[in-house]
Amino acid sequence: MKNQELEVELFMDSANIDTLRIMEHWLRNGELLFGFPYHQVTSSFSRENSSHNSSLIVIRNKLKFKERTTDIVDLFAKRVVEIACVELERLIVMSV
Repeated sequence: MKNQELEVELFMDSANIDTLRIMEHWLRNGELLFGFPYHQVTSSFSRENSSHNSSLIVIRNKLKFKERTTDIVDLFAKRVVEIACVELERLIVMSV
């Protein structure tokens, strides 16, 4: 994923993709700062001691969203489930 940042952004833009869930990306929290010009990482979960079992949600910049951290994302159970979740205007996107 680290070396495919531009490819992912070009695909999302050319295919007119507004939201993208990525599972098992193997990136740590400090590596999630992508330079997407039209999209942004809005919610993510990465284990601190492992690069496995992770999820993230990327959405188009023009969309208004709210990360559902306190009521949904914080429900994760260590080594059992990882959750990323955002709420859009009429849609909740959840990655488990």
